[in-house]
Amino acid sequence: FGGRKRFVGDEAAAVLKTHGRNACRGFKHLLGRKADSPEMDTERFWSLAPITPCGRDGFAGYSVTHKEEQKQLSATAVLAMFLSKMVALCEKWTNLGVSDIVLSIPSYFSDTHRMACLDAIKIAGLTCLQLLHES
Repeated sequence: FGGRKRFVGDEAAAVLKTHGRNACRGFKHLLGRKADSPEMDTERFWSLAPITPCGRDGFAGYSVTHKEEQKQLSATAVLAMFLSKMVALCEKWTNLGVSDIVLSIPSYFSDTHRMACLDAIKIAGLTCLQLLHES
């Protein structure tokens, strides 16, 4: 996140040095995890943006500054932003509309992780045809 703009993908990599404290990297590791769980200590060490609890359920997310105000973004919301960017990129390359996706997820994802992915797909305005497990 920049001062007034949201960077995703290649744009984000280009401005990583100038906006490092607002970079939401590795959000896949935060999906479906509580912010106070023991494995979050490792994620806090590697994360550039502060990891904080988001919402009533206490799932992990990021605390970023965007448009001059502090915001709490859940990992699910960040995944939805990423998926929206990927859909826009795909639509640009193919000159076709995209409304359905198949998402590949790690095989170690639990039901909570899967539900967080499905929520992100819904937030992005897409329909999930299938979640595929990487192996």
